[in-house]
Amino acid sequence: MKGLQRVKALSPIVSTLILIAAALIGAALIYRYFTTASLIATTKPELVIEDASYNPASQTLFMSIRNMGLVTVQGVEIHIMCSDGTEITIPGPSATLLSPTEIDLTQVKLNPGDTLTILAQLSSTT
Repeated sequence: MKGLQRVKALSPIVSTLILIAAALIGAALIYRYFTTASLIATTKPELVIEDASYNPASQTLFMSIRNMGLVTVQGVEIHIMCSDGTEITIPGPSATLLSPTEIDLTQVKLNPGDTLTILAQLSSTT
């Protein structure tokens, strides 16, 4: 076995430094992944219906919508689906009355923490 040379093992210090470097690189990659994921999650709006009630005596529907996200929502559209298949669309925030069933809300901004309250008066069916 004259042709084989003995290969020396790495010293404990060098192997420790390699392990520390690998751990730091892994930690940096994980940190970058989570900061990117949290940035994406915090730049999305989150609209929540806080309260919704219907008064059959006055035929009034009351809804309170809050922006729980961290960004401003502009141009909210509300679609009301009726039982007969028709759809009433209320396009999104300045409250200009266009017709008895449609309100233009495109100019209103819903900032974080703001509440958009919608009151829809239903016409009598008789």
